[in-house]
Amino acid sequence: MPITTDVTSGWARALRAPVGGAFLGGAASVVEVVIDDHLVYSQHASVPLLHAALSHRVLSARHQGAGADRRGEISFTPGDRVRHGALERRRILGLEVAFADGFLEEACERRGVFDWRVVENGRDSKAFVLAQSLAEACRLAEDRLTSDMLMLALARRLGRVYGGADVRQDDGWLHPKALRRVLERLRTDPHQVSLGVLAQEAGLGVSAFVRGFRGAVGKTPMAFALECRLDQAAHALASTGLPISQIAAQTGFASASHLVQAFRSRHGLTPGRWRRARGDEPRTPPAWRPALEAAGARADQNGQEPHGRTSLAR
Repeated sequence: MPITTDVTSGWARALRAPVGGAFLGGAASVVEVVIDDHLVYSQHASVPLLHAALSHRVLSARHQGAGADRRGEISFTPGDRVRHGALERRRILGLEVAFADGFLEEACERRGVFDWRVVENGRDSKAFVLAQSLAEACRLAEDRLTSDMLMLALARRLGRVYGGADVRQDDGWLHPKALRRVLERLRTDPHQVSLGVLAQEAGLGVSAFVRGFRGAVGKTPMAFALECRLDQAAHALASTGLPISQIAAQTGFASASHLVQAFRSRHGLTPGRWRRARGDEPRTPPAWRPALEAAGARADQNGQEPHGRTSLAR
């Protein structure tokens, strides 16, 4: 994702090395810089760029806004466009996100219906809250799943407000803190947790939660939980010698044939063929093996869901 910045006059210095990495659909980094002199620049990238000011304090006494904190400002540049800027002395802590080509459109599940616009120092409270949460995930080196989902939610928000994406009218909003709690619960036990429990984690009713989750990540909680369970099944296939029927029971599938069908739909291969294709993988028990074995024991003892509970394992 080449980004070219040409400085016409002035200069800036980084206070510390950027923190971040590559995630689903692009790369994000938190940077802190000080502009010691009037800076005039132009910036070009072949991909869409987002800049979010986590803290932005003007230092120049000549500037009308001297001393003001312009935290919350967002600048967005679509791919293959040049962004020009001129800045007085200031200190900026910001998040920079470079999105992979086509990811914003893919995240919004729309193609060819966007009207992207350049935004300079704009404001959108929901986009900024997502940017803040992504920056925190970068700084804390949080798990990849959380960072990926925040990237996806941010991309969907940008498609709506800066690209004019036509989205489902019944999609809702889920605060990043609630999304984090839900992801943690899904990651812990994706085949036993219920919609009611997830809605409680988000502080919403079930219907509002489903709309909010789908609005944030583009799929229902049930579809996302299925992906988590398939990831666990793939991990077990690659790192253990367990039979497919046992892996199916331990990852919440009703039967081995149910796992085979879902696995082939996602990977294009049956679990057995996928495992044989990765025959050189080490077969060491994964860290979550005891939890899977406990889940399998519960499944063997009682295949019925408790009364009044809607499980995501189907």
